[in-house]
Amino acid sequence: MEEQQEMKQLLQDSVFQNFYKISQIPRGSYHEEQISDYMVQWAKERGLFVIQDSLKNVYIRKEASKGYEQKKGVILQAHMDMVCEKIPESVHDFLKDPIPWVLEGDILSTGGETTLGADNGIGMALAMSVLEETSWKHPMIEVVFTVAEEETMEGAEKFDASLLQSSFFINLDHAVGTEIVCGSCGGEAVEVNLNACWNDISSDQIVYCLEIGGLKGGHSGEDIHRGNGNANRILARILMELEKQMEIQLCSLKGGNFRLAISREARCDCVIPKNKEAQAKKIIQEILKNLKQEYQSAGKDLYIRFEPCKKHFDKACSMDCFLSLILFSPDGIWEMNADITGAVNSSDNLGEMYLSQDGYRVVYEIRSAYDSVRDHIADIIIRLGKMLGGSIKIHSSYPGWAYHADSLLRNTALQVFEETYSMTPKVHSVHAGLECGCFFMGKPDLDVISIGPDCWNLHSPEERLSVSSTKRLYQILKKIIKQISDQKI
Repeated sequence: MEEQQEMKQLLQDSVFQNFYKISQIPRGSYHEEQISDYMVQWAKERGLFVIQDSLKNVYIRKEASKGYEQKKGVILQAHMDMVCEKIPESVHDFLKDPIPWVLEGDILSTGGETTLGADNGIGMALAMSVLEETSWKHPMIEVVFTVAEEETMEGAEKFDASLLQSSFFINLDHAVGTEIVCGSCGGEAVEVNLNACWNDISSDQIVYCLEIGGLKGGHSGEDIHRGNGNANRILARILMELEKQMEIQLCSLKGGNFRLAISREARCDCVIPKNKEAQAKKIIQEILKNLKQEYQSAGKDLYIRFEPCKKHFDKACSMDCFLSLILFSPDGIWEMNADITGAVNSSDNLGEMYLSQDGYRVVYEIRSAYDSVRDHIADIIIRLGKMLGGSIKIHSSYPGWAYHADSLLRNTALQVFEETYSMTPKVHSVHAGLECGCFFMGKPDLDVISIGPDCWNLHSPEERLSVSSTKRLYQILKKIIKQISDQKI
C-alpha cells in the first residue's frame, strides 16, 4: 500500500507523468511508429506546431511568450527509441507490453527485469514538460524527437536541419546530473561474416550446451572501462581451453543481443567426444574458479552452465576461423586519454556473435574521439577478417562532436548550476555517441551541450533512474532556457 502511494505521488509530477505515458508505448529501435504518432497527436492537442517526417522524426515548436518574440530561442532534443534488453527468464514482449515500473525510495527501475527506457524516455519527458509549462515567460522553444539513435542515428543524420530556427541546442541524453557534456566520440559498426563447414556428428560424439551469464553488462561506451567482463570473450576463452584438450565443434551460437551493449550472456551448443565429458567439466570448473577471482565484485553472479543438450543436432561445424577472429581481434579499451584522467579515447566492443547455416556473424562497435583512430581499429578487424576468408560490412557510422572553447550556452549552464545548487558541474566530453554531431553537421552555427539526470546501467535490465536528480534537472533546464534567452549576442 505504501509503495502504491509513493508511485501515486510520483505520477503527480509532470515529468514523470509524461515518462509514464511514454513507457506504455512500444518504442524499440525501428519500432517507433506508435510513439512518433503519439507525439504528433500530443502536440496537436496542445496547439503546437508539429511536423512528422518520413522517418518518423518529430519536430515541435512552441512560439515565444508575448514580449519574448525577439529573445533567442532554444532547441531541446531527445531520441524516441530505447534499447530492449531483458533477463533470460523474462516473458516481456517489447513489441506490445508496457515497461514495468518499480519505485524504491529515490530509484525508479523495472526491478531488474528489463531496460527502463530512461535512455532516452526521460529526455523526452523533460522536453514535453517544458512545452507544457504555463507558469513562465519563455522564448521560442523547438523540440526534436528522433528515431533509431540506438542503432544507426539515421533519424538525426537525415533530419532536415533547415527547420531549426534557433542556435542554442540542448541534448537531453546524458546520464549524470552533475555534468555538462561538451563533446562526444564518433563510431561505427564492423560486421565480419565467416563461412562454416558443416560435418555429420558421429556416434562417439555428444552435444553439450555451454552457457555463460550473470555479468553486469552495460553501455558499450560509457561502461567499457569498468571491467564488467564480456560474455562473448569469456565464451571464446572457454572454447579455446577445451580445444587444447579435445576436438570440439559448434552446432549453434548466440552471444550478446546488441552491439551497443556489453554482452551479459552467451551460449553455444558444442560437440565433444563422449570419452572427454568428465575432462571438459573439470576444465570448465577450473575456468569458473579463475573468473570469479579475476572479476571479483563484477563477477559475483557469474555462472557457467555445461550440460547435455536436449535439442537434437545432426551436424556441427569447425570453429577454427571463428575462434581466431574472436581471440585475435581487439576488444575493450584501445587507448586512454593522456590529458584527462579516467577518460577513454578509443575502444571497441565485441557486441554480437551468431552461427547460422550460412556461417558465423560477428559484430563490433568501434568508438573514438578521433576518426583516424576509429578507422585504424576498423582496419585491424577488417584485415583479420579477410585473412580468415571472411566478408566485411561497415555500417551505422556517426560523427563525433568536438569540444568548442567558446560556448555561451555552456558558460550559461555552468552559471545556472552554480547559482542554483552551489556546485560546479564537471564539464567534459564522453566516450559515447550522441546525436549532437549529426545536428552540428547539418547546422554548423549551433552552440551545443548535453545534460540529463542521474541514470545508471544503461542498456541493461539493471537500468535505474534517480527521481530527485530528474526533478533538479528539470528546474535547471528551465533556468538555462530563461537565462540564455536574455543573453546579448
